[in-house]
Amino acid sequence: MDGISFRPSAWKNNSYPGHKDIFVFLKQVKVYFWSLWYLKPSQVLWRLVRTFKGLAWNIVLPVHGRPVRIEDLPRAEAREDFPDLDSCLRNEPIDLKASRFSFLNDSRLILRDSSAARAELSRAPLLWQYHFHYHDYLVPLLKSRDRQEAETALEFIAWWREAFPLDKKGSRKAAWHPYVISKRIEAWIRAYVLLRKAGISPVDQRMRTMLGDLVLHGRELHANLERGTLANHLFQNIKALMLIGLFLHGKESRRWLATAEPLLSREIREQILEDGCHFEMSPMYHVALLHDVLDILETVASLRVTIDKNVRRTAEKMTAFLERILHPDGEIPFLNDSTKPFFIDTRCVLARGRAMLNEPSMSVAAGNEGASGYMVHRSSDLFLVFDAGQGAPDYQPGHLHADALSFEMSWKGKRWISDTGVYHYMECPERRYSRSTAAHSTVEIDGENQSEVWKSFRVGRRARIVSRSFRKVGAADVFQAVHDGYTRLEKGLLHERCVVILPGRFVVVADWIHGKEEHEITSRFHFHPGIELERDGDGFIAQSEGLRQRILYSEMTSRPIVEVTSYFPEFGKKIDRKTLRYSERVSLPVRRFTLFLFDGDAPGIDLDQDGKFLHISATNDQLDIALDSIITP
Repeated sequence: MDGISFRPSAWKNNSYPGHKDIFVFLKQVKVYFWSLWYLKPSQVLWRLVRTFKGLAWNIVLPVHGRPVRIEDLPRAEAREDFPDLDSCLRNEPIDLKASRFSFLNDSRLILRDSSAARAELSRAPLLWQYHFHYHDYLVPLLKSRDRQEAETALEFIAWWREAFPLDKKGSRKAAWHPYVISKRIEAWIRAYVLLRKAGISPVDQRMRTMLGDLVLHGRELHANLERGTLANHLFQNIKALMLIGLFLHGKESRRWLATAEPLLSREIREQILEDGCHFEMSPMYHVALLHDVLDILETVASLRVTIDKNVRRTAEKMTAFLERILHPDGEIPFLNDSTKPFFIDTRCVLARGRAMLNEPSMSVAAGNEGASGYMVHRSSDLFLVFDAGQGAPDYQPGHLHADALSFEMSWKGKRWISDTGVYHYMECPERRYSRSTAAHSTVEIDGENQSEVWKSFRVGRRARIVSRSFRKVGAADVFQAVHDGYTRLEKGLLHERCVVILPGRFVVVADWIHGKEEHEITSRFHFHPGIELERDGDGFIAQSEGLRQRILYSEMTSRPIVEVTSYFPEFGKKIDRKTLRYSERVSLPVRRFTLFLFDGDAPGIDLDQDGKFLHISATNDQLDIALDSIITP
């Protein structure tokens, strides 16, 4: 056949024309298959229904669509005793009068001409559009109870309803997405209460129009609950239905409340793990969900409405978990899709939870006693959180990163080892990097991610935690876990990590790579911006603002290097940082360790050649630890 070989060996050795395209295609098919495999049947059905409804809407709208006139709005009455909920919401600079808005560290001028506004928004990232349509930024502005601010807010809402009506082609994708509707329902309810406190009469036509529009919001949301997306999106839908059901009088509002209450009980049980962590394993979303639960509790308490008692118990667990996982600076670790929340104040949420729930005790101990698998060490000068969790629910892994067995560390109140954070949710190089194994302080094999993260929120095959354990050995904490993310490359290719913490003295990070054959093994430690690294004999010195820490490592075939990588402390913000990278091509199994030495002499560390145990001895500290590998080679 013209000298073309069809032997498998020819394909393997790259001698078949076009073989790369074929293999890439087959790999993509696999990724698509596994991404769909984990979905619930109800999710697939819901997405098909949403797709056909969207097509039908686009066909019907040009023929039958017409603006909803104010005089056609349903009449609605609000409860005048609805509470002014405590708010931990915050926003970037917003100037309603000048129509200048800033979200995700991206400032834009939105002209008041409706067509110009829609055109400008269409050029913004979808998440930016969502935040513009949430209207939660009205709440901090109205907290002043200034009459002029109230008038400005009312004018903005009136303009918005004319510029982005439900039946305007192009509005539905962002302005009337169910999640966005949910956020806006809450924002308008809060705004209505604050407008009343600012002296705006409930018989003001603009206020009555708001209530009529809220009914349309409730109807649209109730008909389009996000049963396909589930997770935090569905929870936001439920919260909005709860609030509007309690806020408005009437048969429809009672029906919305009747839908929301059983869903709330179900999703509380589904989404909140036994240790209080939200099941998407993102501290950023955990803070937001806790704020939502506290809002619901405050509302029902104020209105003397009875709901499932488990909601309060859940809030207590969530508050305790948040308190446990915070760095000494009072902010969250950047695990999975997490960065500094720009829309909500973490400290405020924690303080609110403590106050509302009578300062719940730390019901979850350090270590891995909770279902999340986030193991935490906290002592007078050291904080370390080790990620030995499963990552996310199988059917909704959108906020999962390929970060198994990574960790964050603060020393003497300063962040020292940090995850990468989140730059954006849109598909871009920064998004791909932030989700990759390379962006986390863990081990990468053959340049592949542990979990097949792709696009902005998709995941194919994902790493599983095979085993994990926590133990106390004298004064030391020992965290140990194994994941199987690389078994898709080779059967039995497992990464095991053991973290030994002796407060005030050192942290040892030991890695066993179990398997056979030859592989490229890369280990990275990402340091917080501002921490400098310099060589010091056979190791390194990490230093910042008078703090110095020695870093030593086991013998390997090539020397570690320091490289500059990106850190995303907030959406839309990028900062350079130093990363210590070890990379070598070796035959497996292989064992390596890195020692972070805070004070005194280095302990004796021995990784036996058979890979069965790690031995650490520190005579002055009366420490002698012999740790077996979880996996038998």
